[in-house]
Amino acid sequence: MIENYDIVKQNVLILGGFEDSPKLDLQIQMLIDECLAYCYREDVPQKMELPLADVVANEINKRGLLGVDGDVSSYSEGDMSVSFGGNNNISTAKQFYNGKLEPF
Repeated sequence: MIENYDIVKQNVLILGGFEDSPKLDLQIQMLIDECLAYCYREDVPQKMELPLADVVANEINKRGLLGVDGDVSSYSEGDMSVSFGGNNNISTAKQFYNGKLEPF
């Protein structure tokens, strides 16, 4: 686990409006590990704490949406229809995590 995990976790809880739970703790750890692997890092410098927390909070919200990894583009309740949008052709790395981790 990273040295400043508690700081990042507190920021994730605040930014996402989440309540702390063991499940959420595992999700945060998993996403931090994923982001660090993306950045080829094993540590989180102080300047990376807030962007990382923002990315983790956004990813938890995005991935937790109806249990499906994707953005809802339309929703109707009549005969229950949900459409997911998104770009399947990711052409630049800047699109990963909205480019927030690119400097790291």
